[in-house]
Amino acid sequence: MKNNRLRIITTIVLLLVATLVVHAAAVTYRHDKSDKTFKFPKLRDIQVPPIQSLTLQSQMKVFLMEDHELPLVRIHVIIRTGNAFDPKEMVGLAVLAMDQIRSGGIPGLDGDALDEKLDNMGATITAGCDDTYAWIQANCLAEDAPAILDLLYQMMRQPQFAADKLDLAKTQLRSAISRRNDDPGAIADREFRKLIYGTDSPYARQMEYEHLDRVTRNDLVYFHEKFFKPQFVSLGIWGDFEPAPTTSILTRTFGQWPGDTTPGQRFPTVVPSPAAGVYLISRPNVTQSEIRLGHLGIEMSNPDYFAVEVMNKIFGTNGFLSRLMKVVRTEEGLTYGINGGIYAEMKYPGMFAVDTFTKSESTVKAIQVIINEINRMRDSLVTEEELETARSAYLNGFVFNFASTYAVLTRIMTLDYYGFPEDFLEQTRQEVAAVSREAIHRVARQYLHPDQLKILVVGKPEDFGTTSLDVFGQVQPVDISIPEPAVVEEAIPEPTPASLARGKIVLNRATEVMKAQDVVSDLQGTHMVEASEIQFNPQMKFMVKVETWTFLPDKIVFRMSSDTIPQLSVTQVVTGGTGWAQSVRGLQNLSPEECTRQVQDIQRSPLVILKNAQIQGFPAQYIGESEVKGKMYDTLYIRQADAAGFKVYFDPETGHLAGMLYRGKRGNEPGNFLALYSDPADFGEIVYPRRNELYFNDELFISSSVEQLAINPAEDSTLFIQPDQQ
Repeated sequence: MKNNRLRIITTIVLLLVATLVVHAAAVTYRHDKSDKTFKFPKLRDIQVPPIQSLTLQSQMKVFLMEDHELPLVRIHVIIRTGNAFDPKEMVGLAVLAMDQIRSGGIPGLDGDALDEKLDNMGATITAGCDDTYAWIQANCLAEDAPAILDLLYQMMRQPQFAADKLDLAKTQLRSAISRRNDDPGAIADREFRKLIYGTDSPYARQMEYEHLDRVTRNDLVYFHEKFFKPQFVSLGIWGDFEPAPTTSILTRTFGQWPGDTTPGQRFPTVVPSPAAGVYLISRPNVTQSEIRLGHLGIEMSNPDYFAVEVMNKIFGTNGFLSRLMKVVRTEEGLTYGINGGIYAEMKYPGMFAVDTFTKSESTVKAIQVIINEINRMRDSLVTEEELETARSAYLNGFVFNFASTYAVLTRIMTLDYYGFPEDFLEQTRQEVAAVSREAIHRVARQYLHPDQLKILVVGKPEDFGTTSLDVFGQVQPVDISIPEPAVVEEAIPEPTPASLARGKIVLNRATEVMKAQDVVSDLQGTHMVEASEIQFNPQMKFMVKVETWTFLPDKIVFRMSSDTIPQLSVTQVVTGGTGWAQSVRGLQNLSPEECTRQVQDIQRSPLVILKNAQIQGFPAQYIGESEVKGKMYDTLYIRQADAAGFKVYFDPETGHLAGMLYRGKRGNEPGNFLALYSDPADFGEIVYPRRNELYFNDELFISSSVEQLAINPAEDSTLFIQPDQQ
């Protein structure tokens, strides 16, 4: 029953590693009230260092800023593309393309060789994208700047898009998809964005397995040809360089980049959805609620942007000096932290959003207090003290736009990219300083809409107390299940009397060589102890001890421990359709789906297969020989009435069980598991494979060695006792 244990390890370890960073528990907190007044000194005039800008013959924009304090150069590139331009059937194309432009190699250097070259120079190049832009950044010693510019030019002009690197990137993104429902805060952020913009909006669309499966190398080539044109690119250089020779290099390279007159794509528009609503994502194993509420916001180009920014400081973006923190945290003791405001985006409306977390039983009260503060913001003028504190806080924070000359360069490039005027930074300072109490009252009434609030809670509704969310309106459940990827099923021929008879012969031979005739006929369970190495990548390996009791037909007790990593110590118990797990995360109930999968996995365990082979009509058909990892095996296909079928491999020379191939989930990620067995050893009652390796989508994940194996252990009831919740 080793197969089931290995799959349990994959589920539990991924869950633990993904949750090493644990959200702080919401507890009642009260702070002594005081009448402290914060005073900020008068700001000095901001001096923006000189920036030289030019447009090359290719139409590419260049920004140069000298800073000779250190012998370093930093390069910042902006490309007019982003996630919002992805085809709706291929969400994630921009992410993959930018990753592969960086890691897929250039002419004469594959991705690994390029990494090695950069390491030898002590340089870095990174790439990525946001919704409305993509970027490439480089850091190097001043003496290496010409070489780095040449690498960037090749990377942007002739990316190689190596197939192996694309496969690796897609594997990593599939893993991310599988883990996206692990953190309640991340769930709340993601689903709230969908509520505000719409599920199909380019600003809220979600990458799925099917999108990744559609992306091919040709799609990356198309992306590059469409968006990597010089008229869509801005390049900034900062640091210890001389403008004249640097400009000469740029002219000889990027200046010769063939451009055209194709205009940049327009940023997608947002379709407002003003209808209010109350939404719930039920999570049975949480003790606190994640709360998000709000509606559509404004763009930065809105003339009221500056007044809104000052209002935000008063309302909820100024830490302990904001109303939300003073009331919801300090006075009411409902949370450790809360933020809220109208967040403006540069090319599409942002969101008005309030986000916080609280104990389950104070969920409804916290929401009501927040709504009260929204109404108070609309209904009355702020005080002079609040205004002065907010303006001063904003302007003092504003200077961080100028914290370094490199920050100034990238900020100026960003403003230029989005079409803002050159003096926008100084304009912001002047406009904020001129905001009045009356202006704040006006924008609060104009842009805060309590009647349009979309309220989202991620939590356990059974613990909300006597007052439920429906006091705010009809509660609508939100489905966050992850759609399974499309699977092209292998065409397995229908069984024939001959193929079933041959299958019976193979199984009988395996039973004989494993000395299992008497054992499997009376098999009721097993107790196994293993030493396992879990491998997430070649540099990330963990040794654990695994002890498992399995009692047919549907009971499993699993214990994993590590002498060096407490987070890998886990107890998990499944009894039929229910189960629980205890770890550093505390005590949690297992989902019915997880329990069902584990009970089904029992039927795939080697000894149970041999036991079932004695049943007349057992559906194990011989389907020929298969090559697996360079070796040929006799192959059976076993059909299951309530689950997908699977393949079992046998050594044609010895008859021993050699492995199996089945579809399952690693954590929440679906894929193919390949278990390979070797080193048959005599454990007294039976000859059983001592060694096994478990691969997930062709990557080695777990290597195990059986140290003890007992057949039909006594069923100790204390193994199943669920501990008290700490």
